[in-house]
Amino acid sequence: FNYLTLTLGYGTAPDEPINVVTDLERLSAVSGRLELSKKLSPGVRGVAMVGYAWEEYIDQEYRSRIDVRLGAYFVIKK
Repeated sequence: FNYLTLTLGYGTAPDEPINVVTDLERLSAVSGRLELSKKLSPGVRGVAMVGYAWEEYIDQEYRSRIDVRLGAYFVIKK
């Protein structure tokens, strides 16, 4: 099968610094990801993904994060 996946997220930044002490001081993040998975042959599936995140890494300081991935899955038969 072929798949197209859209993932959206909002919440706590995934890589908060250790100095965050209370839940009231948690840092925030917004992200989105689009992934395509395509069957290339009976034993091979190709995957491509692109994602973007807007993250607060220090209180009131933000950064953009872009994620691009290409990959393949192989069926190994005994």
